[in-house]
Amino acid sequence: MSSFHQKIKDQKLDSLHKVIDNGTNKYLFFTKFLDQHQSWILCVSDGIELWRLEVDDQELDTRRDVLELSSIDSYLTKFRTAYQSGDIQISQQGFSVSLTIGQGAKSFDFKLYEAKAAEKKLDVQDILFRLAEVSIDLDKKLTQAEKTIDTLRSEQGKNSSKHTGYFADQEKDVVSKTKVRPRQVGMSVINPSSKKRKVAQGMVFEDSDEDQ
Repeated sequence: MSSFHQKIKDQKLDSLHKVIDNGTNKYLFFTKFLDQHQSWILCVSDGIELWRLEVDDQELDTRRDVLELSSIDSYLTKFRTAYQSGDIQISQQGFSVSLTIGQGAKSFDFKLYEAKAAEKKLDVQDILFRLAEVSIDLDKKLTQAEKTIDTLRSEQGKNSSKHTGYFADQEKDVVSKTKVRPRQVGMSVINPSSKKRKVAQGMVFEDSDEDQ
């Protein structure tokens, strides 16, 4: 792998793809790296036609100089940042397409031209298989995530049942301990362990016969 290819790969710029809606048409923008020509390929398709641009290390260095950036690495880093911002404009002009990534004086501007039949066939083939692989990979991850969620729910249900049983037992124990005991006759309400004291009564004298 060449140093130029490695730099593109390190920034993950050899496998970009994004759908762009300019209000009139939808376009698919995607990139790849062509080892045979040692070129970074930028492609735009409306689903029928395809436009492309090959950028080698010398042209990229020229573009870096125009933007007054210190190195190709700096250029690629800023390109990726602009791409991730989602600010991408595409406009069709006759047999070419203008691609602008980013805003202002530091935006990245490219002119793409209609691909030849052989190039178009290979580029479309590459992006179709790439998108299919991405979709399959996402399906696998989704299936695995669903299995993980089901497992967690099952474990949570088991733990919940255990805790419910434990707290139910604790509640019964507390109720049994705090159950009000019936008050025995003569027992004090305030102090159940002691009996009520009988109210003291005065001396009772029996009537004598003399009073009769």
